[in-house]
Amino acid sequence: MAEQKHIVVIGAGAFGTALALSCLKTGSKVTLYARRSDFVDHLQSTRQNERYLPGIELPADLSITSDLSCINQADIVLLVIPAQKTDTVLMELKPYLRPTIPLVICAKGMHREQKSLLSGIARRLLINPVAVLSGPSFADELAQGKPTAVMLACHDIVVAESLARILRHSTLRCYASDDMIGVQAAGAIKNVMAIASGIADGLNLGCNSRAALLARGLAEMSRIGVSLGGRAETFLGLAGMGDLILTATSEKSRNYSFGLELGAGRSIEDILAERHHVTEGFVTTAAVFEMTQSMGVYAPLTAAMNDILHKRIPILQVIDDILSKQSEREF
Repeated sequence: MAEQKHIVVIGAGAFGTALALSCLKTGSKVTLYARRSDFVDHLQSTRQNERYLPGIELPADLSITSDLSCINQADIVLLVIPAQKTDTVLMELKPYLRPTIPLVICAKGMHREQKSLLSGIARRLLINPVAVLSGPSFADELAQGKPTAVMLACHDIVVAESLARILRHSTLRCYASDDMIGVQAAGAIKNVMAIASGIADGLNLGCNSRAALLARGLAEMSRIGVSLGGRAETFLGLAGMGDLILTATSEKSRNYSFGLELGAGRSIEDILAERHHVTEGFVTTAAVFEMTQSMGVYAPLTAAMNDILHKRIPILQVIDDILSKQSEREF
């Protein structure tokens, strides 16, 4: 019988809570960490996370704590926090994290201030093995035990395969990859395309335009990812096409729904002000745009989204500009 693993999940938002519940199905001991002690007290007393994942019971065997010393005894740490807080939270974890313990980054974004993929930040701050988890995985469906498939990537394929074996179970298929750059780039950039897709649907531009947008968006994702050092085939799999299909077509997606409201005429400020979930694609758009500019990568959709979200250029003006330009060839 295999030795029981202790998995600590840092971050009790929707996806962190769902991952903690998923990890319980592997037979592992699981601890869910949240920063605020009052929130932890609420989760412990109600065994519900109504704010982020309503309607899902938190089993009695799920430990919940605000004490970071729980990391001392962990075999694996899953980091499930907003991308822009990665550096700050890692510095808080560092005193408790034994150097041999794998850290699995589960956010999908790029850090704007650091101009970096999230694994790059972790590798600068820690000597631990670093991996990333990505793919089409809505938190509510994962928590409900609906069949889900994800990618687990690490530069060391042996580590990736080991972690994938530990995290998979009957309703979670977990594939291993050594293309950590491609998996991260795909997960981050698809958020930009998902907002664009939402805007198109909010404007009622039709199914033809959405199909064209997603096809050209996937090509742009791959072009950027390969420039960063990823592999093109990664963008045709779960981390790329799979996550793009999910995130850019469903109102359950924070990024698509943000774009949908924006296309329908609401302001950026009003939409973000009423959300308690993070819309990763908003900041990631600027981070990806700045990265493509510095690398000289052709990324017209990313540039257009940056114009809308951060330069506040009117949506219809940006669309008219895109449609006025025609390339002779698709590739």
